[in-house]
Amino acid sequence: MEKFDKKIGYVGIGNMGGAIAQYLARVEFDLTVYDVRPEAMEPFAANGTKTAGSLKELVDAVDYIMICVEDDYKLIKLVTEADGILTYARKGQVIIIQSTCKISTARQIEKAAAAKGVLVIDAPVSGNFEDRNNGTLGVYVGGAKETVELCRPIINAIGAEGK
Repeated sequence: MEKFDKKIGYVGIGNMGGAIAQYLARVEFDLTVYDVRPEAMEPFAANGTKTAGSLKELVDAVDYIMICVEDDYKLIKLVTEADGILTYARKGQVIIIQSTCKISTARQIEKAAAAKGVLVIDAPVSGNFEDRNNGTLGVYVGGAKETVELCRPIINAIGAEGK
């Protein structure tokens, strides 16, 4: 696996996101997780993975922000509304959308992020429980070529094409 020295934050550690985040921690990425449900973070803390007490704390601590939430409304709210990711984001950070969302939603987020100098790729995943735990998911990536290349080590880690 490629050496990756950037810090990753993962928001939304439910069924899919939680397994992906656990895999990233297991293969030794510098990872911090956050979820609105404190109990979702307990297994991560028990395994020594950093947890954030707030969305702001996570955004302040990382270079890349991966998101896996269940619908477009929650995704837009998480990123663009008051106290959302873009409230705290800084120029040069990268958002990786792992939620399955409409193309229009990804574009809306990309446009809002660009105003702050934040980069975005859309990288939803497909696979079963075994794929989530073994880094062999199908990852469908869209976004600016340069931004996709910045994210390549992460995509290769979680995706079957990187194996």
